[in-house]
Amino acid sequence: PAFGRQLDVLNGSLVCTKIETRVELDLDVSRQRGFAPLRLDRWLAEGAPATTATGLYELYGVVQHLGRSPFSGHYVASCWHEASGAWWHFNDSTVNRMSDTQLGDVLTGGSYVLFLDRVDS
Repeated sequence: PAFGRQLDVLNGSLVCTKIETRVELDLDVSRQRGFAPLRLDRWLAEGAPATTATGLYELYGVVQHLGRSPFSGHYVASCWHEASGAWWHFNDSTVNRMSDTQLGDVLTGGSYVLFLDRVDS
């Protein structure tokens, strides 16, 4: 989710709410990381220069916020490890290899920061 911030002009206070819009990537077992690439160029304004020839990016890490509000909760991460060819889940001192059946747990409503690699071809 994103954390939306608004300034209440009348009261001079900052209002912060948790936005739980889920980013979804299609599962694609033919790709090493298990997810279809994300096309970022579709969000560029008309006439904006493309950042890459393909505009494609692959997911390699996700930070998730677990909790009901932006003021409390817990952060965990799921990261792709190239050497082992697997996704790993990090929760404080606990690290677990994720099975292929757990790929749907990489992106959740609590996904907060996505880490992407540019696909050059």
